[in-house]
Amino acid sequence: MTSNTPEKLPAPTKGGDRKNPQAQLTAKQRQAKVLELRIGGATFAQIAETLNLKGGASYACQLYKKALAAIPSESTAEKRELELLRLDELELRLRARLRNGDTSVVSELRRISDQRAKLSGLYQTTETSNDIVAAREVFGMLAASAAAFAQAYETPAEPQELVVVPEAA
Repeated sequence: MTSNTPEKLPAPTKGGDRKNPQAQLTAKQRQAKVLELRIGGATFAQIAETLNLKGGASYACQLYKKALAAIPSESTAEKRELELLRLDELELRLRARLRNGDTSVVSELRRISDQRAKLSGLYQTTETSNDIVAAREVFGMLAASAAAFAQAYETPAEPQELVVVPEAA
């Protein structure tokens, strides 16, 4: 649609036949139109008025959320990979400039390297290895305590007198 005035879609009928292919198509068209208008900067109230939505701004918001939910999203791994490819492309261009004597790109190259390391997880502390070290230390202390405890009960101890401390009055 190239015109500034969007076409009017028929208003949804309450309790309509949701299994009807034409009704489904109209609902999808309405959602797409809501998304298009919202991206264009329209408020939900303006969208409801433009599309003759009887549910008003709240219904326009519901349609907007449904339209967004229908858009497939990339996984985090795919997004990370795409960003790494973009960084590679930038780095190639900057390195070509560096080879031609432009030393002003060095700081940009360092930032790209830093961002790549962050995305790749190189700066993450390895909590697992820290946890293993801590667990080994605790295990060593427990083993020493257990050995001392076992040694104390292996050799009979001298009987000791029971000392009774008088209560304070």
